[in-house]
Amino acid sequence: MAGRGRGAGLLLMAGLWGLFPRPQPVASQLLYEEGGDYEESYARSGYYPYAVDPWSQRRRPVFDGLGNYVMRGTTIWSSEETRPAIARGNGSVIDKSNQAFGQRGVAAGQSRLIYSDWVNNLVVARDNYKSRSSRLIVGDRIRTKFTALTLDLAALNGVRWDTDTGPTRLTLVSSRADFPIYAAKLNVGRAVPEDNEFHGRRQEPAYLLGGHVERQIGALNIGLNYVNLNRTDSFIDWGDHTLKGVLPSTGTVPPMMIAVKVADGSPDDGRGARVMDLHVVGELAEAVRVSVTRHDARKRDQTNANRDRLFPRNRTIPPYLQFARGELPLEDPQGRGYLEANGSEYLVYWFEIPEDLRGQVEAVRFRALVANDYAISIAEIQPLASGVGGFGQQASYFHEVAAQEGNVQDGTNLRWVEFEYGRQSGRTVASARIELEGLGFQVRSEWARSLDFRQYPTAPGRKRWQRRSGNAFFVNATRRFDRLQVGGELFRMDPLYGTSLTIQSTVFRSYTDIEGSPFRGEVDPNWAERYNNTLEIDTVDDNDDKDLRPDFHFLQSSFGDVDGVFPGLDQDQDGRADVNENGNAVPDYVEPFFLYHVDPPEYARGDDWNNNGVTDDREDDRDPDYPYDADTRGHHLFAGFEVADDLTLTLGGFRVAQVWGGGRNHVAYARLKYDHPLYPYGRVDFSNTLKRVRDDIADDAPRIAWFAQHGVPIDPLPGNDDYYTAEVGDELLMRDSLVNTAWLDATFLRVAGLHVNSRLKHTLNLQNRTARQPANTIRELAWVLRADYRWRLRALTLTPQVKYMAFSRRDGKGRINAVSERRLYPILLAEYALTPRTSLLAGAQGLPFLEARYRYPLHGGVDYSSRDYIVMVANTTTYQGHLMTLNMGYRLKKLRFREAGRDARNIDRAVFFLRLVMGVEPFQG
Repeated sequence: MAGRGRGAGLLLMAGLWGLFPRPQPVASQLLYEEGGDYEESYARSGYYPYAVDPWSQRRRPVFDGLGNYVMRGTTIWSSEETRPAIARGNGSVIDKSNQAFGQRGVAAGQSRLIYSDWVNNLVVARDNYKSRSSRLIVGDRIRTKFTALTLDLAALNGVRWDTDTGPTRLTLVSSRADFPIYAAKLNVGRAVPEDNEFHGRRQEPAYLLGGHVERQIGALNIGLNYVNLNRTDSFIDWGDHTLKGVLPSTGTVPPMMIAVKVADGSPDDGRGARVMDLHVVGELAEAVRVSVTRHDARKRDQTNANRDRLFPRNRTIPPYLQFARGELPLEDPQGRGYLEANGSEYLVYWFEIPEDLRGQVEAVRFRALVANDYAISIAEIQPLASGVGGFGQQASYFHEVAAQEGNVQDGTNLRWVEFEYGRQSGRTVASARIELEGLGFQVRSEWARSLDFRQYPTAPGRKRWQRRSGNAFFVNATRRFDRLQVGGELFRMDPLYGTSLTIQSTVFRSYTDIEGSPFRGEVDPNWAERYNNTLEIDTVDDNDDKDLRPDFHFLQSSFGDVDGVFPGLDQDQDGRADVNENGNAVPDYVEPFFLYHVDPPEYARGDDWNNNGVTDDREDDRDPDYPYDADTRGHHLFAGFEVADDLTLTLGGFRVAQVWGGGRNHVAYARLKYDHPLYPYGRVDFSNTLKRVRDDIADDAPRIAWFAQHGVPIDPLPGNDDYYTAEVGDELLMRDSLVNTAWLDATFLRVAGLHVNSRLKHTLNLQNRTARQPANTIRELAWVLRADYRWRLRALTLTPQVKYMAFSRRDGKGRINAVSERRLYPILLAEYALTPRTSLLAGAQGLPFLEARYRYPLHGGVDYSSRDYIVMVANTTTYQGHLMTLNMGYRLKKLRFREAGRDARNIDRAVFFLRLVMGVEPFQG
């Protein structure tokens, strides 16, 4: 106690001493600053060097929100949401560390992005405890898939959190979907703002939120999925915002007019949709004026008055400028009591809203008395900027709101249809998935529901949402019994099922059209004319070739699939199409020397169950990669029996119908397949598919028909684009047909060094007579024969090769474009090893006494012969741990047409080349 008392007394005295002034030493008044002690010794602590990495000048003490010290460093990624926003444009903020190191670096275009350059646009935080594991991923290109019906993105730009507790796995994702910050760098030599600076702060962004949970219970796997896209407004309190989304509080202009389009749902049946009445209901019924005009989808406006010529496929707007100028004649029922839209024709009902009422209405509802196979879609026209002569994409895309299921032609479905107009504010998709694998069974199933939320664009109706729903489901199952396998599937994709959010706003011009934008020039000619000021955000990519980039992105050259879309043509997964491995402008099947191992698409084997002339695994359909086509329902049953070793017989049939479209695809098939090695002579692979087809669904899968089908020769050197032609759609050649496709691939390997391969594909299409086609027979034959022999004499290797190709396509009625062509390629390759690392190589495709030749009997004027020669020296070495190859040589090409009048197309070209290639990965030895 005594000791504690003395200590308290000393503290009291010290405190009192501090209350009285004390004399200060004179030295404390000097301007001299010590600048730190030099007495520090590194004998025990060691020397701490000054940092010289890119972070060194940006390291600062970092604290959390409670004032706790975190570390010495710099923030490289952050996101904030403020409700309500303090200032305009600051409600949603994303920062991806774009700080440049000095203004001089900015002016010179030498910004060093910590997030981009130092961590490669990806940050992963991880944690493990016993059987639990967790990963938090922040990045610009995160491969993310829940299911093909809900979320399937090649490059999620945002945040993903995964946890695994053993039987249960959970994934949560989030992204600012419309302005996610793509972390674009400065252009060299130009002081152009980065994407982070230009788009980091937004007032009205759209968000993607999603969650996936699954649990394994024995052989059963159960999964639940939730995905939401919603528009937000930073000036609205949190309590007024829901996951249904909300239209912006600023910049939302009510429409001056609403256009309702009525089209024929089955344009090929000869019977049209009928409209007896179509009017507005509710408070605007008496005030709104309506006019009707008739149009034809096959006739394009050559004046391009509405600037819609460059719009994406199947995206159309009302011809609002022609209507506003009075250039469209008005329709009149003329005593019939109805109007009809037949075939490619359609009707547009124009509802003009009085100017004094536009800002007062909360909703605009319609009733239509319609019959037969009708399809109704709706769009809005905003007030014209500068009178009817002004320009601007002020009409929204048409979107479907109602249609007749099936194809009714006799008017027995006469009914009233009600619908409402609104702009999309949000989209929610939820699904349940069940999979079973065990006891010989394999079952996959999923049920999903899509909710589309919309609001009428005016302030009083802001909190009133319209909801449109669509369902999708599928069940497929297989069961194996020794040599027998049976299976089936059942599915339906409602027409209103979707996973996209459509936003029409001029703010997206900041990506491409505004001076100083980091992506300026990526959309030609501009955002408005190319995309109608409309951004479509989808949670399921169109990514048919399943690579690292979606097939389409509105900033295509930076984030779309600029290397090309080649589904089924990248078997080695090297990012290059197998028919263009060197990545130039010429497919390998017409490029000298490369062509020996590569064949054109017409020679390929594969199933074509949608009967459009393109094998299913090679289709590029420009649609989201759902497991089944949108607007379809159907079922499929099959049984496969292993008759003998390597010999199988499969019987099956499926019936697919469009829900709204009215089309059908009914197929019954039998397939025999034999794949067997004939040791020691070779191998034979044979298949024959016979199918009975009734298909009138146009499955347009854009493809490039190679030049030979059009009788146009090609200059097969890099930089030539002659082989590109117009896209070929579905010709609907199997409306009612019996089709047989036979395939034979035989290889001879008995003689050492000799390789002989022959591939033959024959298709016979027996067309029955229908209202759209006469009875006809279409034959298609593709044959490839190739042989090579390798002969070695010490350091010299000689490889003679020969390839012959024949393709023909004909019919009995002359209704299709006939094709008949022959190709012969004699090739001689030589290699002489000068040293273990250096070789002399030479090649000739076409010899003076036996030239390569192309013959087109249907048009002799395009026949030609050619010779290609190449000689080069190749050296392979290593440099600083990397493999490096040097090629130096000379290439010569000569091409001569047989027809004298085509001398101007002859080719004489010589090229000297030097190329150095270094491996991007360290050499492994």
